[in-house]
Amino acid sequence: MFLYLPTLDKNINGSLKDLDIVVEVPGVPKVPSKDIPLVLRDRSHRVYQYFVDAGKQMFKSAGVVVNTFGSLEPNACKAIEERKCSPDEPPLPPIFCVGPLTVTGESKKENECLTWLDSQPSRSVLYLCFGSMGDFSSRQLKEMATGLEKSGVRFLWVVRAPKEDGETQARKAGRAAEPLKLADEDDFGSAAELEERVTELMNSNKGEAVRERVRALREAAVVAKSEGGSAHFAMERLVDSFK
Repeated sequence: MFLYLPTLDKNINGSLKDLDIVVEVPGVPKVPSKDIPLVLRDRSHRVYQYFVDAGKQMFKSAGVVVNTFGSLEPNACKAIEERKCSPDEPPLPPIFCVGPLTVTGESKKENECLTWLDSQPSRSVLYLCFGSMGDFSSRQLKEMATGLEKSGVRFLWVVRAPKEDGETQARKAGRAAEPLKLADEDDFGSAAELEERVTELMNSNKGEAVRERVRALREAAVVAKSEGGSAHFAMERLVDSFK
């Protein structure tokens, strides 16, 4: 997205927030304009130009380090390699896909959530984390909590509290690890809808297929980071580039 942002900035007139269109970025699924983060939809936003300039500067760098691996995002990696994300920019410097990288800090003994997680049956917990962009209203959070609790699954939920609350919390109670997409009606997902999706994910053949794909990707990540794997090789190339 960052590599293609300068192209979008040049080809689209006005701000995406004022347009009801589907944005096509090479290598990734089509995205409705309303689902793109606000800072990238609004040209008047104070940091919009920063992101556009950052995308342009990537082409002037000595290399780009990405926390991913080829089999996780094959279409995106291929689009970058074939320069589909940067048709109007200079050749891209080397790309180093060194992921998955994670931050390690406190031990499990010091982390209440991990201690609880270890006490649950294998592959029985639903993990929910919406990242830095996952800001929800108090009303939406309550609706999500109700849906999760009614589903009856074990879950571990990382919650970014509403801005008016000013703190981050964590809730427990669910089963599995998979992003959940809710139908969109005024950008609000109901408790009943979330309960239905969670139940489908955890207790249906369709859900089992999704969980199986997640397990396969986990195994692929282990292979990528092992000696001789793609991420291991990319890290060696990155280190060699410093010499």
